[in-house]
Amino acid sequence: MSERIVHGLEDTDFYKETMGQDIFERHPDVRVRWRFTNRTGIPFAHYIKLEDLRAALDLVQQERYDPKVLAWLVASGKFSREYAAFRRSMRLPKLTKVEVTEDGRDFDIESEGRWCVNTHWELPVMMVMIHLFTKEMEKNDPRSEEEIWAEGDERLQEKIRRLAVFPGLKFVDFGTRRRRSYSWQKHVLETLVTEIPDQLLGTSNVRLAYELGIRPIGTFAHERPMVYMGLHRKLDDAEGYFFSQERVFTEWEDRYGFPLSNMLTDTFGTSSVLQNPHLTEAIKRWRGTRQDSGDPNEYAAMWVKWYQAHSVDPREKTIVFSDGLDVHKMIDLYERWHDQVQVLFGWGTNLMNDLGYGGLSIVMKVVAVLVDGEWIDVGKLTDNRAKAIGTPECIERMKRLADYTATFNEDCRY
Repeated sequence: MSERIVHGLEDTDFYKETMGQDIFERHPDVRVRWRFTNRTGIPFAHYIKLEDLRAALDLVQQERYDPKVLAWLVASGKFSREYAAFRRSMRLPKLTKVEVTEDGRDFDIESEGRWCVNTHWELPVMMVMIHLFTKEMEKNDPRSEEEIWAEGDERLQEKIRRLAVFPGLKFVDFGTRRRRSYSWQKHVLETLVTEIPDQLLGTSNVRLAYELGIRPIGTFAHERPMVYMGLHRKLDDAEGYFFSQERVFTEWEDRYGFPLSNMLTDTFGTSSVLQNPHLTEAIKRWRGTRQDSGDPNEYAAMWVKWYQAHSVDPREKTIVFSDGLDVHKMIDLYERWHDQVQVLFGWGTNLMNDLGYGGLSIVMKVVAVLVDGEWIDVGKLTDNRAKAIGTPECIERMKRLADYTATFNEDCRY
């Protein structure tokens, strides 16, 4: 039997539950298509056998949700018993495609079906790919497992020493999707809880938050504005675009209110959100934003300027930086911005997969939505042109509708 990689359906990001509940309540029958994208130059099919990949993904289908964790989620007050019952009974469906690409270098992985179910394939696909690739790389590594962990611990301790100099620098673990392994993620979190507990605010991982008694943190992801644009594609282009993006934020606020009101603004370019007059009052109300692409300093400057122009004190708002972070970048951003705005970091790959191999930039994204029997292509632009996802026709249409002018272009690090 293949090694266990995903430790229960609760071994996922918290935003998959907050967003998943909203999908379940509002759009239980919407159907979507997901596709795996390799943003690195690594030919995964040269390292991972197709049969091993399929076996590992089949094993994920046997995972179930721990009822104790579901009860804990309901007790938090954010989740309904109806949603918990849905997750308890839910089983991940068989992926619609797991094949080697025609050029023999990569894998073509797709999932198709109800959005409220298939959204939960995103993280397992990424976790399985990274786990299998890492195991294959380690076969030719002269270091033992203990030596690999020792190097990871040495790197972690250096991070902790540098962060401890800045006690006001706070961060959240966002590393589940690209971690080395479940056991390593748990070990890192236990170390952080012991050594810098006041700087670690929580984790995105539901299971580990439950096990370690720390705060689960997350809101929603790019898939939400992407799917919403597809759902409103039948409207006039401009009308459908603006209406869909307003719904993304207004419906979320209606469901969760201020506690989960951090805007993810870069799906169609952050400037498209700031320039939308229908979102002005919502931006003023929401607690802050999350930076996930582009130049972080330009992003922060743009938001501080917007807040000041609209008579909002930026120091009462939060920017969550979450793009390609390492300790050096976090400290630089903290020192530059912490006296102008509340700074928080969502720290992922470099925190949870830094044991001697480089991080992998892979994603599993929604690529189409079924509307009135027709599959509508969807995508995302972001504030980094290199991160765009979608067909060329879809990307050009999105640029036109959003009046997209971003010029930042940088290879995806993680």
